[in-house]
Amino acid sequence: MRTIIAMSGVPGTGKTVVAKIAAKKLSANLIDIKALVGKDIPYTIDKDRRTKVVGTRDVEKAVTARLVDGLNIVDGHYSHLLRADMVIVLRCAPPTLEACLKRRRWSAAKIRENVACELLDEITQEAVGVHGEKKVIEIDTTKRSPYAVAGDVVDVLVHLSTELHKKHRRIDWTERYGYLLATFSARQRV
Repeated sequence: MRTIIAMSGVPGTGKTVVAKIAAKKLSANLIDIKALVGKDIPYTIDKDRRTKVVGTRDVEKAVTARLVDGLNIVDGHYSHLLRADMVIVLRCAPPTLEACLKRRRWSAAKIRENVACELLDEITQEAVGVHGEKKVIEIDTTKRSPYAVAGDVVDVLVHLSTELHKKHRRIDWTERYGYLLATFSARQRV
């Protein structure tokens, strides 16, 4: 029997590190979508956004070819759009995420785009639209070690308890950080 866990979130939330730790702890097959782009997943370049663009069908095909019997963790920004038994969306407070992406020397436009995506809960909304509310869990990674977050992932997957589902349900940054959207709009006009 195959179990597929999608590990998603915007760039900078810790997906890759957490997925590696959790896969090791659970002896799971880890499928890294990013590593397959260009190798088994064709892409085009969006010159305006300076990013690679892939097709969901191509990603699904490459991931499906790597599934094994047992537990599979699919790590990647698009994983929440693929077939999965559960989706874990890693979330990070917008100011912390912005600082992380600045350290990576991302362009201001890409930082704004990704922080706005995090603030507006886009990944979770897409995941719920594809998989339904009960199959999507969010985990806050803000100022937490990857090992602590991976521990939460392992707890969720091993215990699948109602209390853990309640603990890791919905994160809403809008009340606390909604002001950032106005800041981003002002920066775009300048």
